[in-house]
Amino acid sequence: MEKIKEFKISLMERDKAFSDIKENKIQEDKSDFIVKSTATLDVQELTSKNKIEEENYENFILDSASEMYENLFNETKRKVDSVGVWITFVDNKKIESSMDLSTFDIMKRYHDLDPLKEFFKMILNNEG
Repeated sequence: MEKIKEFKISLMERDKAFSDIKENKIQEDKSDFIVKSTATLDVQELTSKNKIEEENYENFILDSASEMYENLFNETKRKVDSVGVWITFVDNKKIESSMDLSTFDIMKRYHDLDPLKEFFKMILNNEG
């Protein structure tokens, strides 16, 4: 896995009014979402502080992202319908993606897995 500098997870709400104007669009824009809450993790600092070994790096990243998402979701009292992930690698390459929370619900219902971890893996696998 490529080394990550930091990642950010945001809970968002789709901007219905703005999206309705562009209903024939295939691709979503960042402006289609309103960010309701965000958390950022400095991966380099945390892995150094906790002395995370190479063989544990990926699990550490996935577990941290999942815990961060759960805490953010439980603390957010606002209406949200999407999650966004922004990842910055140590070479300063950046990737981002978002997913509807309804998809997370479907993943939980039909599979015994952690939807945020699976989403994070999809993002990283599409980049590598």
